[in-house]
Amino acid sequence: MEETEVKIEINKEILERIVLLLGQPEFFIQENWIYSLSNGFLRVRLEKGIFLLTFKGIRKKDNPFNCREEIELKVGSSEILTILERLGLVQELNYKKKRANFKVNNCILSLDILPGNKKYIEIEGNKKEINDVLKLLKLNNSEIENRPYQEILKNV
Repeated sequence: MEETEVKIEINKEILERIVLLLGQPEFFIQENWIYSLSNGFLRVRLEKGIFLLTFKGIRKKDNPFNCREEIELKVGSSEILTILERLGLVQELNYKKKRANFKVNNCILSLDILPGNKKYIEIEGNKKEINDVLKLLKLNNSEIENRPYQEILKNV
C-alpha cells in the first residue's frame, strides 16, 4: 500500500492555532526502533501497548509530498527486536515522541513532539484532501519536510 503524507515543522503559534481549530490534543507516547535497509527502512513502534512492524520503501522523488510504499502489521511482543537482530539488522536509532491524532476531513492529522521539543504535524490522506487541510490550517505555503524523523533527529 502506498502512503501519502506531508510533514511540516511548526512553532508555538501554529500549535495554538491548531488547538483552537481542532481542540485540545490527547498526547500519548510512541517508542520507535529504526533499521536501515537498501530499499527503505524497517520501524518497530510501541504504541499504547501494541508493537507494530512497518516497512517503509524509498520516497518517490518526483512528488512534493512524501509518497512511499508502506506495509504495517501488528506483532506480538518486543521479541521482534531480537528477531531483527538475529537476522543481522543493526538498529540505527531508538527514540520516543509524543503524538496526538485528529481526524480532519478524510485525513489523519498527527501532532508530534520529538526529543528536543521539535514540533511537527503530519497529514496523511490523498493529495487533494491533504491540500484542503493545509488550506484550512493556513499552512498551504509552509515548507514541507521530506526527511523521516530518524534523519531529522540525526540532523541528516
